[in-house]
Order: sequence, then C-alpha cells, then structure tokens
Amino acid sequence: DVAFTSDGKHLVSASEDGTCRMWDISSGDEVYRYARDSPLVSLAVSADSDWAVCGAKDGTVALLALLERRVVWEGGVPETAVLQVALAPDSRYVALIGSDGLVMAISMKGAQKWRYKADFGCLALAISPDGALVAVTGDGTKGVLLDAASGSLMAQIDSVANQMKAAAWDSEGGSLAVITNYRHFCIFAPDGRRLREFAHNYWFVRGTAVAASAAGNRLAVGF
Repeated sequence: DVAFTSDGKHLVSASEDGTCRMWDISSGDEVYRYARDSPLVSLAVSADSDWAVCGAKDGTVALLALLERRVVWEGGVPETAVLQVALAPDSRYVALIGSDGLVMAISMKGAQKWRYKADFGCLALAISPDGALVAVTGDGTKGVLLDAASGSLMAQIDSVANQMKAAAWDSEGGSLAVITNYRHFCIFAPDGRRLREFAHNYWFVRGTAVAASAAGNRLAVGF
C-alpha cells in the first residue's frame, strides 16, 4: 500500500518486506522507517498526515506519528492475520479486520474499544466520513454496518452476488458503494437498504477497488 501526505511532500509505503517507509518526494530520500519481521499488508494515513497505521500478517498493528518519526504503540491480535486497517476521519480510533472474521476498534492510545465477530470471512473495511459507522464486507453475500462507538450491529447489507471485495463511502456518508467478484456493484444506504445495483460485462478480478469522488456523485471502479 502507498499513500501521499496531505501536503504532497511525502509518500508513505507499507510492503511485504515488513517495512513502512516515508519518502521525501522531491529528493527521493527515505526519511523514516518502521520495520517488523512480518509482512505489512495494509496501510492508512490520517487526513492531516499526522498519523499512519499499518497492519501485519502476524496480527500486529502499529500506530506511527509521522511528524515526530516515532512509534506511538504496537499491539494487535496475534490470533489472526490483519487484512486491512483504517483510521477514522477525525483520527479518533483505528479499525481493523482479520482473516478469521474479527473486526476490532482500537483507541489512539492503543486500548481496545470493542470486538465484533462476523459470520463471514472479511474482505473490506470502510469508515463513514463522520466516523460513526464501520462497514465490513466479505466473502459471502452479507455485510455489516457497525456502530463505531460500541461495535454493536446497526444494519446488515445484502449483495446480489458473492465476494464483496471493496467498499467506499461517499463524501457525505449518505451511501456506501460495494463491488463484488461477479460483475456487480451495489450502493447501500446507511440503514442497510440497497439503493441501486449495476452489472458490468467483465468479471472483476483480484485487487478490485472502488473510490467515490469528493462530491460523492461519481464512482471509480478498478478491475
């Protein structure tokens, strides 16, 4: 995974060699490095670029202070591999999904806020723009919308096809776009209602991604 800082001066990367690095774009120099013995599989950078969080296959999650070039905390879930991490838009908490259906929220101080066990294999994670809802989709036709404060189930979402591989909220948090492995993508309301569905002529493949425009009225789908 890679991400630009908000000022456009640095690039942050996380890779399977176990390193999370920050690069100076103008010079190409590495200016900070965090390293583990386990491959890093996910990265998220806060909107203000103060924080980065990365997740590893050994279940470790690390919060990094990018401006101070230091590790704030390391923790995680040794019983499962971390598949994806996300930072709440206001940097209130970190969310993660694991390979065994685990969904977890962690405070910025490293304390566990809550755990939820999905009855499907997790594939994608998306936090609403106001940080109030955590959307999780997976390898079946079901997904869940969780209350970010308590981890309680707020709504279920139901796709027309298996393997909901990626999810993204629009900028206002009024809808959630989800794509599946079987030519479909759906748009859901925050209460779980399916608003629209579309089908494409091509089979989506591994690595599929979806992103909403800043205005929330356009979707970009990669396959």
